[in-house]
Amino acid sequence: MFQDETIVLDGRHFIDPTFDNVTFIYNGTGPSQMDNPKFIKHPGGEIRLASKNKVVTQTIAILHTLEVATGCTSTTVLNLGPNAQLPSSGPTP
Repeated sequence: MFQDETIVLDGRHFIDPTFDNVTFIYNGTGPSQMDNPKFIKHPGGEIRLASKNKVVTQTIAILHTLEVATGCTSTTVLNLGPNAQLPSSGPTP
């Protein structure tokens, strides 16, 4: 269990981790993966995610803004390779 600590995500793969009151750091220097994570929920709790990389920080801010503004409770992240095309999401005006 990871409790009351700061966890650097870059280049790490977590299998069945449990997180309780942690701050995640992601600087974009390597991929990160979590398989079957568990989070201890506390009243008024929050997920803290930080970065020293301005681009990563801006991406986090955009995702947060979109979630709050739309009321969405999940986010789909697409990994677009150099030759990938965006999937169709329906008719375009």
